[in-house]
Order: sequence, then structure tokens, then C-alpha cells
Amino acid sequence: MATLFPLYPASSSPSSSSPKHKLFFLKTRPYLHHHLRPVFLASAHPSEPSHELPEPVKTLWQWGSEEGVVSKKTPVRPGIVPEGLGLVATKDIGRNGVVLEVPRRFWISPDTVGNSAIGRVCSGLKPWVAVALFLLREKKMDDSVWRSYLDSLPDCTNSTVFCAGQKRSLLSFKVFIQYDLKKSNADFALDYGFIDSSPRRDSFTLNLEIPESDEFHGDKLDIAESNGLGETAYFDIKLGQRLPPQMLPYLRLVALAGPDVFLLESIFRNSIWAHLELPVSRANEQLICRVIRDACALTLSGYQTTLEEDEKMKEGNLNPRLEIAIGVRAGEKKVLRQIDNIFREREEELDELEYYQERRLKDLGLVGDPGEIIFWEPK
Repeated sequence: MATLFPLYPASSSPSSSSPKHKLFFLKTRPYLHHHLRPVFLASAHPSEPSHELPEPVKTLWQWGSEEGVVSKKTPVRPGIVPEGLGLVATKDIGRNGVVLEVPRRFWISPDTVGNSAIGRVCSGLKPWVAVALFLLREKKMDDSVWRSYLDSLPDCTNSTVFCAGQKRSLLSFKVFIQYDLKKSNADFALDYGFIDSSPRRDSFTLNLEIPESDEFHGDKLDIAESNGLGETAYFDIKLGQRLPPQMLPYLRLVALAGPDVFLLESIFRNSIWAHLELPVSRANEQLICRVIRDACALTLSGYQTTLEEDEKMKEGNLNPRLEIAIGVRAGEKKVLRQIDNIFREREEELDELEYYQERRLKDLGLVGDPGEIIFWEPK
């Protein structure tokens, strides 16, 4: 469920006379959905797995050998790695090299369900519901052909898909976006039930929107779409990294108001984005700084704890799910503080920035290097 929050400059409030222009900060509750749980792939060197494999895993691997799924040439073997149960490489694996192939006859899919004894009664159900019912039925059958696989499944998972109530509320508000190799810790927690200890996985998605109430909504939307964005734009900000390159131009576009709207005229249509990549005016730049800082403060206030309290809690002996939730939450707060610091520093530099009017006068040769205006007298 998405909630749209109008944000005002510090001098205004929704209850007082609100300014003509508003920026919007959009935040959503977690999207909880199901993904197939992958295995971890680690190297056997330099440290070897130190834990004994569970018997069901040994049985599954033996079953795979008997069925031709694995062989002596298979470059991996099961092992216990720091993140949990995984596959450990026994030799170097080249780029795009095949690690393990599972024949189609061993896939458990909606087609498998359709061809089973419960296929008729599962007709019309959502695919994942049908597969879930199939697995439950097979688990109850001692003679199931999938017995070795079913016995190896964990009793529980730390994926946030299965968090409920108070545990889910610990995650607070977050947008989850699938990113392949660029997944954040929030994505890792949702899909795999673990998080990466590296701070590069800490991120926050900032969502900005051109409000329909903006009298220049059509012009701004046209410019945004011409530059690969839309009415709503999503910007992923990672800890220790710069702001996305299109974020500031988009912010300046949304914030255009008053004397600055001349840039929306058709004569500037082919060059406006280049102008937006640099500060437009002091009022425009001050507004985007104030709004983003207010958005960060509002989001941080929505968490149940502070960053310092989270760090203190991490020192204790936490259960895995709570540790994951606090890790994701603390990472988001760090990024929000980083964003706030970026725009706080920019606010402090407002008097030193060069704006469109000054740049234009320089281009026309009407402003000297020290900043004096040059007057030309007619001959």
C-alpha cells in the first residue's frame, strides 16, 4: 500500500497557507512475495567448512548421484558456510561455467502438479498455491519420489516473507526493488533470509513525484519522459556512494516555480535538461534541499528506534530474524543520514553557487570574472 506525503519548506505547514509548489515523497510498505530460495556458492579455499552435513543433505546428494544429477565431474559439493547450507566449489569455475544441471524430469512446477493425482482439483489455482499443495501432499507420503528432497528442506526460513506482526513492523517502511547483482540488504533479507555484512549493500530508495496539482504538470512530465523518467521517479541511494546522476535535475524540474518557469518554454525544450544539471536559482536550490531534508527527517521519525539504539541492540545475543531486521533497518537509517548530510552541506553553500542567470550573463560577456556587470556604451 502506497502513501503519498506532501512535504513543505520549513517555513510552511499543511495547516497554514501552503505554497503553490509542493514536492512529494512517496513511501510504501514492504511488498512481500515468494521467490525460489537459491543456494549459496562459496569457494573451498582458504577455509574449509567445519560442520558435519545433516544426514538428509547427504541422502539428497547420494540420490542425485544415483539419478545422474551429480557426478564426480560436478565442480561443487554441499557444505556448511558462514551464511548457512550451500554449495562449495571444489575447483575453479570459469565465467558462465555450468555448476549444476537439474533435468526437467526433476522440476516441481505447475505442470508437475497438473500431471499428479491432485492435478484436477488444483486446476484454476495460482501456480504457487498449486505447487505448495503438491509439496504438502508429497511430504505426507512415505513413498513419495521426492522424499529425499523433501526431507532436506529446512523446517523454517529467515526470509522476511514469513515475518509477521511485530517482527515485520521492525522493518518499518521500505521499497523493495529486484536488482540482480545490485540487490540491497533489504532484498537479500526478503529473498534469501540473510544480509550481507558489507556496507555497500545498505541502500534506500527515494521516490519523487510531479504532483498532478502542479499547474505546469504537463510540461514537466513531458520533459521528464524525454529524459527517461516519468511522473514518479525512483532513485536508489547507496551508502558511501554519490547521488544518482539524474536525481538533482529531476528535483530541480519538479521544484521549478515562480520566475524560473521560463525554462519550461518550448524554446528551451532541447536544452533544459542540461540547464537542470546545474543550479537554476537560489530559491529552487533551497527548496529541494529543504524538502529532501524534511523527507529524511520524516522517514527517520517513522522508525521505532534510533540508529544508536539499533547499534546497541546488535551487540546483544539476537535471534537470526531479529538480527536481520535490525541490520536492514540500521542500514537504511545510515543512508538517510547520508542523504540529509549531503543536502545540509548544499544548503550551507547556497551563497557560493553559480546559478542560471549568472551563467547566462557570463556566456553573453556581460559579467566579468570578479562578478561585476559590464555596461556597453553605444559608439
